Amino acid sequence: MIAASGAGPSPIPQRLLDVPKLIRAINYCLTPEATSAASRLSIKIGEEQGIQEAVSSFHKQLPKRLLGCDLLPHLPACWKLKQNNRAWHLSTAAAEILVEGRLIDPKKLKV
Repeated sequence: MIAASGAGPSPIPQRLLDVPKLIRAINYCLTPEATSAASRLSIKIGEEQGIQEAVSSFHKQLPKRLLGCDLLPHLPACWKLKQNNRAWHLSTAAAEILVEGRLIDPKKLKV
């Protein structure tokens, strides 16, 4: 990417690296052309939304039906309750409401 943009020289394999090649590579980086290309590349990288794209992609891959609360879908589930031949995924808020209302036994909640 660096060499293709003109911001730096082509990579030098370590086994082929010697002092003259290193000097040429450093001198190339100090040229006005390389400095200008590096500046353009910096601007281009700064405009990218790489982290946001990665996070968005990660969230799209999550199995939402297993992560959300069955009773309060806007909240994440963190408890599991097996009752009446069904597994319920419950948020902390939903679990608290059901326990306080004596609708479920808190000992049956699993993390």
